[in-house]
Amino acid sequence: MKLHSFYTYTDDDGKETEVCVGDDRNMYINGKKIVTESKLELSWWVNVAAVFAGIGAFGSFGLELLKVLKWIGG
Repeated sequence: MKLHSFYTYTDDDGKETEVCVGDDRNMYINGKKIVTESKLELSWWVNVAAVFAGIGAFGSFGLELLKVLKWIGG
């Protein structure tokens, strides 16, 4: 398997860190696989809040678009 480096960082002490993506589509730091097997689960109220935030953002965009098109006063 080949690793494809896309970011290299050298800190003040001269230590080099290399971030790569392997042919298996996993990420690696200094040749070691990053394990990300635990899933993030949100509470029901966080999901509801995210939906309301999305609706609010879309509604705000719609109102501003109508103002720009001069279909409503503002």
